[in-house]
Amino acid sequence: MRERGGTEAPTVKVDEPAGRKLPHMRLTTLGHAAALLELSSGARLVLDPWLEDPAYFHSWWHFPPLRKRVKDLGRIDGVYISHDHPDHCDPKTLAQIPRDTEILLPAFESESTDKIVRELGFRSIRRMPFRKPFEWHGARMECLKTDLPWDDSSILVTDGELTLYDMNDCKLHNSTLDELGSKYRIDVALLPYSGAIQFPTCYEMPAQAKLGLCTRRRAEHIELFVDRARRLRTRFAVPFAAGYCLPSPEQWWMNDINNINDPAQAKAALEASEAVGWNREPIQCLDMNPGDRWTLGSGIERDAPAPDWSRHFELVREHAKRILPEVEAARASEQVPEPGLDRRFLSRFCELTIQQKELAERANYRVVFDVRGAQGFVGHLDLTARPVRVELGDLSDPNLRIRIPSTMFDAVLAGRVTWDEVLISFRLWFDERPPVYNEDWWALLHSSNRLDPKQYMSRR
Repeated sequence: MRERGGTEAPTVKVDEPAGRKLPHMRLTTLGHAAALLELSSGARLVLDPWLEDPAYFHSWWHFPPLRKRVKDLGRIDGVYISHDHPDHCDPKTLAQIPRDTEILLPAFESESTDKIVRELGFRSIRRMPFRKPFEWHGARMECLKTDLPWDDSSILVTDGELTLYDMNDCKLHNSTLDELGSKYRIDVALLPYSGAIQFPTCYEMPAQAKLGLCTRRRAEHIELFVDRARRLRTRFAVPFAAGYCLPSPEQWWMNDINNINDPAQAKAALEASEAVGWNREPIQCLDMNPGDRWTLGSGIERDAPAPDWSRHFELVREHAKRILPEVEAARASEQVPEPGLDRRFLSRFCELTIQQKELAERANYRVVFDVRGAQGFVGHLDLTARPVRVELGDLSDPNLRIRIPSTMFDAVLAGRVTWDEVLISFRLWFDERPPVYNEDWWALLHSSNRLDPKQYMSRR
């Protein structure tokens, strides 16, 4: 990995003849958190491929719309997958990639991403130990694990004189960001600028309180984009991993008050901050859209005119109307649960509360699942009881009531999707009293697939 020190290489504009190796790496943003990285050796690495709509139980669709699919990318030498969320690890997209392509995966103890890749038939899988650099097609790479107890990662790529850092969704403490900014000369950082979480959008609360919380959260995400760029001391920052919309008619209102920002807001905030990179010059924002390319010599080459972000939600509304038939067809295709969904609920949660007894008791929460649709039922967990109880029927005065479609509940109980996938679909509804985040409850829920309970318990 290229560490700080030494003289700075001059910036030279170079016109690359077609078919020749590049003097510097070339970045093509594909949409949301997907990108194509072309190394100076000629190797081509795809980052977090989600190139087929929709995701998250037919809720998320790309915005701006996709301009390139797998068939448009040409040869692919490797694929890096940061974690198992479908907007980063999409089976529909991966199924179109040749099975002998090398897949670079973080060495998660849970092997959450490995299972998806293996089931698709990929034969060449490289598991990357965290914070241990390795060589790949003439470049040096290093995978970093999130500082939280979840399965998530980011990656550093040094190719010749340039270093790129793809942060995507990976949450790092300020101390880790400061360390990276001090140790490495990062030239390009792909940084998140929006959020994707069910709170407060899908929570029962007064409208004005919800509006206020969403406004504050959007501002916080923009501040984090600027602060991460500053701490990393990058030369260029790309607003990344937030290019989606919710086009379904019953979710349309969420586009206006959710945690979704636009790249123009991130760019304006960064320019106003006067943050400087390791080269002691103001950090430049690369506001790239699907299909856009960037090299150090040529700057951004637009694949299409940039959206007029002052009309963000108008543009999303127009896009939603165009794709409405596709949205309706996707929802209609959802798998209806087999009989016995209530019994599967009892079995799965009884097993979970036994396996994670300490975590369940520490959560000390009363939770009701109100499952709607075919094979719907009401069931509850009383984690305040000793021993804890998992039963059918309602509870009086629960701490949390979760309304969920039966198609989604069946899928998560069967292990076809993770809890994150249904939670971030924005198709569940929550009533929490008192409205205080119970971290232990959510850790218990996620311990069934994406959280390492040992790491979670030890950090406490």
